[in-house]
Amino acid sequence: MLKKMNESGKVLLLLLVSIGIIMFLFNRLTPMLVDDYSYCYSYADRSRITSISQIIPSMLAHYNSMNGRLIAHGFVQLMLMMPDWVFDLINSVIYCILCMTVYDYIWKLYHEKHNAVLLAAVFGAFWVCIPSYGEVFLWLDGSCNYLWCTTALLLFIRPALADWPHKDKPSFWVLYILTGFIMGGLIETVSFAVMIFFVLYTFCQRVFMSRKIKLWRIYPSFLLLPGYLYMISSPGLKSNKMGVKVYVGAKFVEAFIQYTSTLKWLLIFGIIMTVFLFTFHIAKERLWKAAMWFCLSFGMSCMHCVTTYYPKRSMIGVAVFLIIADGELLAGLFENADVLESFGNSSRYLANCVCALLFLQAFTQFIPGGYDIYQAWKQIKHNEEYIQAEVAAGSQEITIGTIWTTTSYSAVHELKYIDTDTYDSWPNMSMATYYGAERIYGRRNN
Repeated sequence: MLKKMNESGKVLLLLLVSIGIIMFLFNRLTPMLVDDYSYCYSYADRSRITSISQIIPSMLAHYNSMNGRLIAHGFVQLMLMMPDWVFDLINSVIYCILCMTVYDYIWKLYHEKHNAVLLAAVFGAFWVCIPSYGEVFLWLDGSCNYLWCTTALLLFIRPALADWPHKDKPSFWVLYILTGFIMGGLIETVSFAVMIFFVLYTFCQRVFMSRKIKLWRIYPSFLLLPGYLYMISSPGLKSNKMGVKVYVGAKFVEAFIQYTSTLKWLLIFGIIMTVFLFTFHIAKERLWKAAMWFCLSFGMSCMHCVTTYYPKRSMIGVAVFLIIADGELLAGLFENADVLESFGNSSRYLANCVCALLFLQAFTQFIPGGYDIYQAWKQIKHNEEYIQAEVAAGSQEITIGTIWTTTSYSAVHELKYIDTDTYDSWPNMSMATYYGAERIYGRRNN
């Protein structure tokens, strides 16, 4: 009975819809924050963005002053033109697509039957292990930059993982080539990792599967390269994120510590499953694929050795790739639980224990995390209503309190919601402009 439920497409669909509803509710409880106010206005002339035609010159100016992620920030300005529920709905759908893509890569690509437990494990791993959850999955600006871009880039590599099912169709390659330039310019770390993926995956197939190297399999790396070079050549990126003097050794140690401390449970689970599979000489293909995803994950983290800072929201690609690595190993345990006579029970027990511990941790964090999102929403809405009331009453100098949060599931947890030292800085000035006030001050809450 339980096995049939686990393999049922209806159960999987119900689970996916439930995830989508939860994320939609959380998105509805995440108002505009910080950079969202700035992106309501054109970077070319600071006029309010009210039409799509304004976005192109705005992004050209953004390229020179901020960074080269023009596609992501173009979508930010597009979403801010629309009713907030539009973004909330689209963002929830993209989150579900990301969950399904990871599930597809670790299971559905290789099996006709579903595995609802693995999909639930993906959602649980996202909830427990991805740093700055609210910033990358709920905040409008953060979601467009990190969730949307990571999802698009993972979808871009699907043809390679599916062994290029449409490689003989010219129309496929025309679309793929055009898409490649866009994919290269999405996000600095994940776009680079995807370029490396095509080379590394082809090399691993040659070494571990004795497949001949066909150069056309690495051509997608070159498709991404022009877009990537254009993005990282942004004057804004060089001035804002690339330090003049960077001590690579010290930065590597910082990145290493952040990687191992933030993702320690994924690493621990991965080591335990790897030792088991390697000891019993099973799931060899899963092992080398897991190693490949781990190398890409760690490599992305190391890229921050040459940047001025390493915010945890930049770890979304790092964490998702490591989740895929662990997912490969977990899927190997499930597969061998059904085919091995000697070690089947041990494999099944280990897989069930990993999932049980993950679900327990997710459950214990879900309730306080959801409550924190709600409490932050109440505080932000109170401030918004207060500002609007004061502006309507003719007041032009307004003071609001900071937002108190307890978990990173709230998007505002590690963001500077308001500057409490001065009014003429970010994000106070953008917020004041948006609400029609002259000055907005921040007050530290006791």
